[in-house]
Amino acid sequence: MRTSILATFFLIFISCKNQLEIDVEKEIITRASTLSTDITVCGYDSQKKIEVENLQFNQGDARHLQIINQIVSYSGLSNNYTLIKEPGTMNAYAFISKGKRYVSYDPILFNNLEYYSDSYWSIISIFAHEIGHHLSGHSEDNIGSNPVSELEADYFCGFVLYKMGATLEQSLIAINLLGGENDSNTHPSKYKRIEKIKEGWLSANQQKFKSAVPPSPEDSHEDFMIYGITELVSKEYRDLDTTGTWYEKYNFRYGIITNIEYDSNRLPIGFDVFVISKDKQDEAGSFPSNEVVSISLETNGWSFDGMTKTHSFLLPKLLKPGRRIKFSAVEGYPMAGWAYMGIFYATYLEALPATYFDK
Repeated sequence: MRTSILATFFLIFISCKNQLEIDVEKEIITRASTLSTDITVCGYDSQKKIEVENLQFNQGDARHLQIINQIVSYSGLSNNYTLIKEPGTMNAYAFISKGKRYVSYDPILFNNLEYYSDSYWSIISIFAHEIGHHLSGHSEDNIGSNPVSELEADYFCGFVLYKMGATLEQSLIAINLLGGENDSNTHPSKYKRIEKIKEGWLSANQQKFKSAVPPSPEDSHEDFMIYGITELVSKEYRDLDTTGTWYEKYNFRYGIITNIEYDSNRLPIGFDVFVISKDKQDEAGSFPSNEVVSISLETNGWSFDGMTKTHSFLLPKLLKPGRRIKFSAVEGYPMAGWAYMGIFYATYLEALPATYFDK
């Protein structure tokens, strides 16, 4: 039911947007002789001129103002924006008037968009786009929207939405619904804008990766041995795997160690790793890329049949914060039941070059 209403709503939106574009073109022509008193604003999906003297200062809703505060907080700057609402514009705009920075939005559009898209990220992304115009200086020249500035604002939108916790899919909801199919004189097609939002989102993700991990140790990855199932899993547990589903194969991940957990004898019993990439989905329990996960080590005296003295000696030296590793893990162990669900045990561990993730 909601899907059909959503389709109807956006058909109405598109027709209104087309009418708005026509009205805007007429407005530019009729006001050509008084441009000195007009402001050209940066709109989410169209350009508009407004008369300073006729500007209505209807204060934005408290909830929407809170969203603006949250967006600005992730830029590290103070909020010096005034939020105003203009029902009927079917858009959002960024502009400066008399030295003050404004973000204008249509509350009817926003309320409907949030309700029918089933996601508050849709309106957050539009506000983030408009704040991006201000922070990029687009609102200072009174030129208004152009394809380059729109893509710059879209990049900021994707970047800050990642910082705020949005998934890539959530970051793209609004542009998928409201973006134009084709390029215009002021706005690129939604497909180009989607790519720019993705670029900003992925850039923030990469920044998180770089800032979340310590530097690589100064030793060489070639100094260490490779640890597999026979070195990391006791024969007792391997024998319990009668179906061959636990330790039959590896599901490799690649990441960077961020922290080591030790026992009372200063022997490592686990580590945290920032997961960068993977070969394929882990069938015995999955954990996401671009997140820190905890991996446990089975430590029954370190006397497994494959754990030589050299392996035992080198393992604590391999497990250092900043180490780039290739690893595999399984969730729990055979016959353990639900008690160990959510606990991952290492089945493979290999040191990688310090430059492995550099691009």
